[in-house]
Amino acid sequence: MSKADISRPLHLLLSLSSFSVAIVFYLACIDIPFVQICDFAFKQFVKILTLLSIAFALAVFCLWRVKVTANTFDTGEITRIRPIEHIAMPTYLGLFVISLEIVELDVWLATSILIILFTFWRRFEKVFYFNPIWSLFGYRFYEIETLSGNTMTLITKKSGLRHKEDFDDLRRINDYTFMEVKL
Repeated sequence: MSKADISRPLHLLLSLSSFSVAIVFYLACIDIPFVQICDFAFKQFVKILTLLSIAFALAVFCLWRVKVTANTFDTGEITRIRPIEHIAMPTYLGLFVISLEIVELDVWLATSILIILFTFWRRFEKVFYFNPIWSLFGYRFYEIETLSGNTMTLITKKSGLRHKEDFDDLRRINDYTFMEVKL
């Protein structure tokens, strides 16, 4: 890990935050014994609201930690920019389908599958840390190519980017991912 990278615990938090929506889908579909409220519909509503609140809080905390922890960075001359949400969303939809399908399995087996999926997610997802909750906050995910030929992921609230853009507060998450954080 280079000196400019953020800490390992924050990498883990970013991965967990992006994976948390799949966990919410799974937990929303199973019965959680400690939630004991009379009306079933109200119980489900409270459970889903609580789970989504935790996922949102984790996403906000990660944004704040990137702002505080990551070093600023200048991308250099950008030669190409293109949105990449269409690349990440099919993976996410597949993850949601898996989360919904494993509900029928034994809880321990389902948990094992989620842990294995998270391990793979963590290993391969480090490249751009796609998080659908950040999309709700207005963040967009772009693939950028610099004049030197490097291809990176840029996470920013700007939309409709052109080749020549100025980024005010660009933070380096890893060698492949940069984020313009505005809280």
